[in-house]
Amino acid sequence: MGFSLFETKKLVLIPARYRDENYTSYYHSVSGGVWYISAYSISGAYWKSSAAGNYIEFGFKGPICGVLFFQKTGICDLIIDGKTIIDNLDVSTLKGSIYNCSYVFKEDLTEDFHVVRIKAEDAYVRIVGILADGRLNFFDHERFPLAKQRNWTAWNDYAAAAGAASGSTLIYRGMILGVYIKVSAAADVSIQTYTADGWVTVKTHSFSAAGSIIDTFGYYPFTYLRFLVSAAVTITAQAFFKR
Repeated sequence: MGFSLFETKKLVLIPARYRDENYTSYYHSVSGGVWYISAYSISGAYWKSSAAGNYIEFGFKGPICGVLFFQKTGICDLIIDGKTIIDNLDVSTLKGSIYNCSYVFKEDLTEDFHVVRIKAEDAYVRIVGILADGRLNFFDHERFPLAKQRNWTAWNDYAAAAGAASGSTLIYRGMILGVYIKVSAAADVSIQTYTADGWVTVKTHSFSAAGSIIDTFGYYPFTYLRFLVSAAVTITAQAFFKR
């Protein structure tokens, strides 16, 4: 009994976008549609069509091509190198998980560079990215194309208003997290993570006067991380995390 390429080669995800990174494949373009951020997406974000005719396309190498749909909604055409491979695919009929549903539809391409276009036939197509041969495409959805250690600066001597929240960053499988916080006056600074119930405070540092602090955490199931300040202060806030 033989085995298909899909069974014998590791597939990797080439994402439409990573949360806060704007990181895409080497060949990537869109026409129409809207970007969304979601903790349910395996990459932290996804693209959604807003009308028939919108499309997103990716460049990849190798014989295998698939699509990772954020949700099983919408109808689309799958086009490779200008040739329609599948017309009017009803995503709702696919088998698999509700979120991040994978659909591998091509396994016999050449090992050259190809372009796949996912063309929407309605306003409900949601794309996380494509799946391709891991031997030839240098992506891995389990670790992201980021350094294993990273420094994220939310604020740097920033004049924040009371109740201001920083922008957020995606932390995936972070094993060690450290934060550095400095304020110009008394304030409470909360470290928050995003959950199914919205933003939740993990820890709050209370400053009775101007000062700074370094704090570290062990493993915690962070997804998105941000800072929240209670008073109008000049603040520096940084996060250091290691996978």
